[in-house]
Amino acid sequence: MTFLKLLLNSSIIYITIIAIATPIANEESKIKGIETDEESKIAMPSVLNNKSSNISDYMFPIHYNIKIMLGTDYLHSVCIITLNISYAKRYIRFYVPDATFIVFSNLTLNQNNDTVYEANHTNIIKNNIVVLDFGDVSFHGIYDLYIEYIISINIVRESFGTPYINENEEIEWLIATGVQRRNKYQTKKQQMFPYWDKPKLRITFIISIIHYPKYEVWSNMPIRDIKLTDDNLIWTFFNATPLISIDRVAFLVSRFHHIILSDNETIRSSISYRPQSEPHLEFAKTVISSTNVYMHRWNIWRRELASLTSVSFENKIDHVVIPDLQNEIEQSFGFIFYREADITYNEELDPVAYKTRIARLIARGIRRKYIRNLFRPTNLWPHTWLNKGFNMFYSEYIIDKALPNSRMMDLFVVQIQHELFYLNTYVIINSTIKYNSYPENYLQSSLSQIK
Repeated sequence: MTFLKLLLNSSIIYITIIAIATPIANEESKIKGIETDEESKIAMPSVLNNKSSNISDYMFPIHYNIKIMLGTDYLHSVCIITLNISYAKRYIRFYVPDATFIVFSNLTLNQNNDTVYEANHTNIIKNNIVVLDFGDVSFHGIYDLYIEYIISINIVRESFGTPYINENEEIEWLIATGVQRRNKYQTKKQQMFPYWDKPKLRITFIISIIHYPKYEVWSNMPIRDIKLTDDNLIWTFFNATPLISIDRVAFLVSRFHHIILSDNETIRSSISYRPQSEPHLEFAKTVISSTNVYMHRWNIWRRELASLTSVSFENKIDHVVIPDLQNEIEQSFGFIFYREADITYNEELDPVAYKTRIARLIARGIRRKYIRNLFRPTNLWPHTWLNKGFNMFYSEYIIDKALPNSRMMDLFVVQIQHELFYLNTYVIINSTIKYNSYPENYLQSSLSQIK
């Protein structure tokens, strides 16, 4: 309950932040050389320099347990990170979101649920790098790094939020991680928890979120349990993820409408969107539901195919329609995100042909969920062509099977195959045998991809 009350009591949080800000400023002055001892002068550069020190070689996270409380003024979180440390001396370094205030009194390194080391002090350097100083100790083994931190809700909205107008003409916020928005200051996907900037690492995550009842939350995995707290808040617990990249971790908090499209033993599918867009999403919902029925048959033999290819399978797919998405479609584990303008269809304004574009977009997203690269990636560009060709064909094929009246394969023949024959009157192509004879700029051209 202490954790919850800290979130809800803004005066306590304010005092906490003031107490935190002062040591941060002091430690920043020390690292700049104002009061730095000789040992720190030698050790710190090797810890902070990405080029000269590969941190992941001797220290990397293997599991996250993230508990998030999202209030009206602040996000308050406890993050327990299990670290595998082969060797480290004194310092542990990681990245944090913008304007993160770390609660120093609860910053510990534990083993077997017992505190082993407490951080002497913390340095927050440029580029959101945090360096923990545990004194003159050497680390070796498996440790749980306990971090408690606070972020202003204004910073959360700026970094992870999308404003939209609800049905009452009021401004609401979608809070979502793991997606790219049209923000000139945001150059990559961000996360709301401390992290190591190593996208190739594969880690397991357990996420739980406390929120007000008016909101719904989603994450990469299905919901495991829901509890009502003594303060009439909802605590939503999600299942543990398989090994995934930290860039694929995503969770959403919003008042979007949420509709279950299918729920069976092989796949659970839903769609979430802002209320006003519902009249224009009927066609998209039809395509998603029909495609799920067809792809259900794919699951019967997916296990046999997975041993031979790069096929992936996810038991839960949430389709989320976001007004201000950077790209027309994006994906994270368990999610397909669409830009709202690219998936809505207004019968009074849009031409019928626009339905084809929407169906292709949805089929492309679902196909990528089940098949990424049918042929194992290599440096040979013919394999890349085969993947692109199969992906293009199969996206059309999915629509044709899911929506027989669409006659998508007939359209494919006219738009793609007919165009290919037309191109062959100008260029003789034998892409799988005599590819060395073609100029490099041709190999990357749109003509070669159509072929």
